[in-house]
Amino acid sequence: MKFHSTSASDIYVGGSAGWFEPGFPWFYTTWAQNTEFHLHDRLIFNFSTGEHTVAEVTPEAFVVCDGSHPIQFLTGGPAFVSINTASDRYFICSIGNHCNSGQKFNFNVKTNAYTS
Repeated sequence: MKFHSTSASDIYVGGSAGWFEPGFPWFYTTWAQNTEFHLHDRLIFNFSTGEHTVAEVTPEAFVVCDGSHPIQFLTGGPAFVSINTASDRYFICSIGNHCNSGQKFNFNVKTNAYTS
């Protein structure tokens, strides 16, 4: 049976692994494809300050791993991002070659209430 709820969730980016340079490009893509993102959820990027960044970028910047003009830029870990609008979102790490190594993901925010 499905029900509607207004409860928001904390979403730990990368699950228990956290926000790290995976070394293979599909880690965060697979994680994001298996995660539902809803309005009012909160993303938690678990990393040590100085090891990574969280750059929210445009779709074009996401494709080429360009963090030079981010929409939002966080350097301290853990970092928190609230999902307050229904839109496509794109996140990368802007340090070194981390993004090209797979430290990036994108998702679409679901506008409907939680179901189960």
